[in-house]
Amino acid sequence: MAFFPLIKEIFFYLVKPTVPLNRQSFGPFLDSVWKEDICNLDARCSMNQSWLVISWLRQFFAVEDRTSKSSIGRRGEQESERFLRAKGFKILARNWRAGKDEIDLICKDDEILVFVETRTRRTGALVGGFDSIDARKRKALNRVCRAYIAKLKPHPSSFRLDVVEIEHNEGEILETRHFENAVLFGKEAGRGH
Repeated sequence: MAFFPLIKEIFFYLVKPTVPLNRQSFGPFLDSVWKEDICNLDARCSMNQSWLVISWLRQFFAVEDRTSKSSIGRRGEQESERFLRAKGFKILARNWRAGKDEIDLICKDDEILVFVETRTRRTGALVGGFDSIDARKRKALNRVCRAYIAKLKPHPSSFRLDVVEIEHNEGEILETRHFENAVLFGKEAGRGH
C-alpha cells in the first residue's frame, strides 16, 4: 500500500470511526496498519515518511505499547496499590512529589504512616526490586518522605518505608512481594522526631 492511500485510510478512520476513538480502539488499528501496510510499501513512499505519520498518530492518541517499561511500571504501581488495599492499608496519596523526588504511595497501616516504593522487575532479573534501590534512590526517598512528614501537623508518631516488589513476564504480573520497614531512616526515625 502506498503512502497516500495509507494517509487516506487513516483519515477516513478518523473522520468516520466505527467506534469512539480512544486508546483501545485506535491502537489496534495503528498496529494493523504498521504490520500489514507499512511493511509493504511501494517505491512512491519512503519508510521514514510512513513511520513519522504513524508515530505522530500514536503520540496524538497516546497509544502505548503494553510491554513498554513505563507501561509495565504503571501497572506494577497499580498492582502494588491493589495488593496493599487488600491487606487493609488506606491509600493517602499516589506519586507524591517534592521537587524532583517522588514516592509511589503514601498509606496508613492502622496508625502507622507508610511510604511505599514499588519496584517492578522482569522474571529472572539479576537484581531484585528491593536490591535495586541504590544509595542515590535512598537519598531521594529520604528527602521526599521527610518533606511529606514536615508538612503534617502534628507529625506522625510512627512511620516507615515499605518496598513492594512486582515480578512480571512480558507485562503479565506473576508475583507480588511486600517488604515492610525497609531501612532508610536513622535510629530516631519513626519515633515522632
